Amino acid sequence: MLAVGYRGPYRVGYLTDNGGLAIKSVRHKELKRYLLLADASAAGMVFFIILHNFLTPFFDEEPATFIMGIFVCPVAYIVGMVKAFRLKAIPDTQ
Repeated sequence: MLAVGYRGPYRVGYLTDNGGLAIKSVRHKELKRYLLLADASAAGMVFFIILHNFLTPFFDEEPATFIMGIFVCPVAYIVGMVKAFRLKAIPDTQ
């Protein structure tokens, strides 16, 4: 359930350890999403570079994994980190 008040959107309905309801900010979920994007793109860089080095002897030229490892994943990493820093810099109004 999403409750929108004058302080912003909050997600209501998470159970705490003692059985009560806790209020979590939707911004927290977005922050986790952008940090996951940054982590996955960092792992993707390593994965696609190793995959490119492995596939090059079998195929004459394999540009797709090279492009993913050198161009796409670093851009996704930068986007994820910048958005995460922007969300982290906004003060929480709870």
